[in-house]
Amino acid sequence: MTSPLTPASTPAIILALPPHGEASLITRLSADAGFRVIRGAAVQSTPERPDVVIIDSRVPCFDGLAAVGAVRITEPGIGIVAITGPQPTDSDSVCELLEAGADDVLIAPVVHDEAIARLRALLRRLAPPVPNPSHPAYITLDTARRAAEIHDARILLTRTEFELMGILTENAGRVVSRPHLLRTVWGYPGEARTNVLNMCVSSLRRKLASSGIPPLIHTVRGIGFTLHA
Repeated sequence: MTSPLTPASTPAIILALPPHGEASLITRLSADAGFRVIRGAAVQSTPERPDVVIIDSRVPCFDGLAAVGAVRITEPGIGIVAITGPQPTDSDSVCELLEAGADDVLIAPVVHDEAIARLRALLRRLAPPVPNPSHPAYITLDTARRAAEIHDARILLTRTEFELMGILTENAGRVVSRPHLLRTVWGYPGEARTNVLNMCVSSLRRKLASSGIPPLIHTVRGIGFTLHA
């Protein structure tokens, strides 16, 4: 499978199903957004495996819901974006398409810039994680027991402490911004409830210190936090 990268590097392959669906968007994706667009009747009939399939459920005599389900079952690693009308029927409603396996649903009339941004966001989610060479070998996170094993110490954590420790460990040596941590761990937008983050970091630091662990979590003023020995 072609690595799902943004069009700035290796162009992602977008398959349009059915071939005559949403012509204006398909043209824009190919001409202006830098994607490689192919048209076909099925994933299996294409010369190259696509990164994302766009399925237009509005096309007459075409069962978009069934097509979404078929692609999801046969090609679970491929991204699926469905298009439905402003007044969808029960068989092509947003909920039905998502339940069938679509990763995202666009409602016509499709705003091209938004569609392109959604495709790029989906490709980022599909991309394999980039290994972090700075990941500390002495830190192991036990998801089942929600514990951190650091050197010879085993530290039990709360859910939020464990998630916070996981993000900082995955990004060891990098600065993780406050907004990213608030959004990822608590679901808060922007800088909202930054005091909750501060309290969680303080609690995590105390637990590490009480187990004899030297300071690992460092504040980068005005930006966020980083983990390093």
